[in-house]
Amino acid sequence: MKCPPAIARLVASMILAATAASLPAENRPVGDRSPDHVLIWTRNVDKLTAIMAVKLGFQVRPGGVFGDGVANRIIRFPNRSYLELLYFAKAPSELQGQARRDYAATARGNVANNFGIQAADIDTTVRQLSRDGWKLDPQTPMTFDPDGPGPLPAQERTSRIVSFPRPPLIASDLFFIHYKPIELTATQRADSEVFTRHPNGALRLSSVWLLSGDPEVDAARLSRLGFVGRKPVEFPAIGLRGLEFVAGEGSILLLQPSGPGPAANALAGRGPHLYGVGIEVADLDRARRIVGRSYGETIVSYKGAMGDAFLVPTHGELGFVVEFHGSPSSQENGEAK
Repeated sequence: MKCPPAIARLVASMILAATAASLPAENRPVGDRSPDHVLIWTRNVDKLTAIMAVKLGFQVRPGGVFGDGVANRIIRFPNRSYLELLYFAKAPSELQGQARRDYAATARGNVANNFGIQAADIDTTVRQLSRDGWKLDPQTPMTFDPDGPGPLPAQERTSRIVSFPRPPLIASDLFFIHYKPIELTATQRADSEVFTRHPNGALRLSSVWLLSGDPEVDAARLSRLGFVGRKPVEFPAIGLRGLEFVAGEGSILLLQPSGPGPAANALAGRGPHLYGVGIEVADLDRARRIVGRSYGETIVSYKGAMGDAFLVPTHGELGFVVEFHGSPSSQENGEAK
């Protein structure tokens, strides 16, 4: 789902909404306001794809090409959440408006600057946000003309987005999205099952990590957005500490540097930004073997916000942090190592 910092490209977003919504209803997130997807921008999509696929063990699928010179690839998970790799399909000199600004944002490398939150009841979400004083972008029509003024009848949109004219957080932009259930054919269902199967056993996008320069302000804004702070978190290996906010069946981690280290360097170099993602996997030991072989390192696990976990040693290749953690059910059964 391609959404710029102000979510102004809603038309482009709706193009891919139909694809993202095409998973079976039973594979959709159950909890309201769970992380839906994260937008990751790059100037070298083949390099980023190779890292995500070969070194981290994800299956990366082709997406689409937008009319403004931006294209994407998708890493989709069984619960319908996904990572979106956005890149530029035109020469920099041909990019205009928001696409040119998106290109400029990648001058220092890959960057994640926005994320979506799944909303089970989008109308209730609009009422709550409006009641709490948030200014929202105009609502999009419930239907669209597939060929503009022409012979085809108007079609109902497969998703609705609630966005903000200005980023609601210092650390990142975000938006809420709701998908209309779609009945799949047997072939579509089979394809869906294959295209969401990853060698590393990835099951879902479970958390979004925000590196904030003013965590008190962002904490207050997250609370106003309806997220509830749950417990403190800490990542000594990269010099991070902060607070976990409940986001449906996942979480938003609001973080700040706890001392010198990669996190402090990232904040000094790029300012507040979306710093990383948490990915739940079916078999943590398998994911660790894949990553360990790729980087030629012994991967050390720790107790994270969502149980046994490890950080991918990307050495700055990605521009963001990736944490793998085991599923709660496997850890309760003693399967995680």
